[in-house]
Parts: sequence; structure tokens; C-alpha cells
Amino acid sequence: MAILFALIALVGWGVGDIFGTKVARKIGNVYGFFWLHIFALLFSSLYIPWAGRIENFTYLLLAFLLGLIVSFSSLLYFRGLEVGNASLVGTIAGSFSIITIALSMIFFGEKVTLVQLMGIILVILGVILSSFKIEDSKRKTWQSFLSNPGIIYALIAMVGWGIYFAFIRIPAEKIGWFWSYYPANFTAFLLIPFGLIKSNAFDIFKKPQTFTHTVLFMILVTIATFAYNLGILRGLTSIVAPISGSYPVLFVILTRIVFKDRLSRQQKLGVISALAGILVISFASVEKV
Repeated sequence: MAILFALIALVGWGVGDIFGTKVARKIGNVYGFFWLHIFALLFSSLYIPWAGRIENFTYLLLAFLLGLIVSFSSLLYFRGLEVGNASLVGTIAGSFSIITIALSMIFFGEKVTLVQLMGIILVILGVILSSFKIEDSKRKTWQSFLSNPGIIYALIAMVGWGIYFAFIRIPAEKIGWFWSYYPANFTAFLLIPFGLIKSNAFDIFKKPQTFTHTVLFMILVTIATFAYNLGILRGLTSIVAPISGSYPVLFVILTRIVFKDRLSRQQKLGVISALAGILVISFASVEKV
């Protein structure tokens, strides 16, 4: 059952991020992030009558704090999609499972097989190849070393997501899959005091296509995140995270069709290595069950 939920998360994130990329490039990463969470808050609130009571508000607070991490990471991810190559940004950020696996090993005592370790090495190699200009390694500035303007945002998102998806199992085990996710949506309101949300944010309702893409993005990503939380309650994080985390394979295939972003030879090798590593980790995780 855990693998089924992981597969649902894989499809939801992979397809959803296509719409997310369209939204970020139309209205910007801040407004895209804001409306994603506002719509997700309204959508997920429909489930509250069946969600059950919150037994421990300490874990609800922990869920909110983890929500801050994943929300900040997602905001930067949207920025990466807005300014960078979608295939690269999606592959690198989607490699978060190597961070999640490492943290699950350290804090939850989960084990990885030799095959999974090989997959992790492939992912790391792929991230390096697709992120950095190896021929410019002697230059002093990060700007000249990075292969694409969206890469730095993707790298930060990868780490932030890795932390979130490793530790969200703590509140999920105590207050359930729904309440461990729900507080993260309230982080959208934190943008308002900083003056980041202006009256033109509501122009989205005047743009039917962008509005539709935002709603589709929200539905797919919300269902995917719910599925992930359900999955880790029924199986090991080190199994669910790699399988659901293989969504960049689907995402990259779709981006090549939808956006036709070009990659250098080194970047192509990096993407292929990272995607191969993600697949190896996923298949190895299935065999552990």
C-alpha cells in the first residue's frame, strides 16, 4: 500500500510541476506560491470534518515549523522554474530523496542497500554535472560556475525538501497525515506583512488560463503530498521517498515536450545520471519490501 501511495505522489508531483512552471512564468514565483497555498488551504479544508481531533498541539506546531521549511524551499523552487531551465531545476530539486534517505538513516535508524547507495552516488554525480560548469571550475564567482541561473534555487530547494520529507513522519505518526500537512498552507499569509502581495495579485482571476493552471497545479500537488504522508505511515521513509522522489523522470520527459528547453552535453549527462540514480534507488526500494 505504501508503494501505491508513493506512485500517486510521483504522478501528482511530476504532472503538477508542469502547471507550476507555467504559473511561475506567467505571474512570478511569489504570486504562484501564494495562490497555490491559498487554493490548497481552501481545497484541503473540505476534509476537516473527517480529519479527527488533534491530540497534541506540540506536534501541530512542529508541522507548521516544517511547513515553513518546505514553503521557503518551494518559493525558491518556483523562482528557479521562473528564471531557469525547467528540466535542470526539476531534476536537481527532485533529487531531495538522497537528503531524506541520509537523514532517515541518521535519525530513524533506517538502512540502505548497496544498490541504493550506488543510486545515491549516481544522483550526486548527476547533480554536480548538471549544476556546475566543470570547465569554469577555476573561476572565482558562483555566477560563472553555475550552469544555469535557476540552479542555486534548485539546490536550496533540494536540501529544504529533503529535511521536510524526512522529519514530517514525526508529526504524521502523532497527529495523522492530514494535520501534519495542513499548517504548511498558512505560510502564504506570511508574505502579506512583507508587502509582497499587492492588489495586482488578484489579476489571476482575470486570466482564465492561468487561474485554471494554478488550480490544477494545486489539486495535483496537494493529492501528491497527502499520498506521500499516507505512504510513510504505512512504510519506511527510505522506501516511499525515493519512489515518489522519482517524479523528475516524468517531469523531465514532459518538459522536453512542453517547454523544449535546451541542455548542453554536460547538462544532458548530468540529467541522465541523476534520473538513472533516482530510478535505481526507486527499484531497489521496491525490492526491500
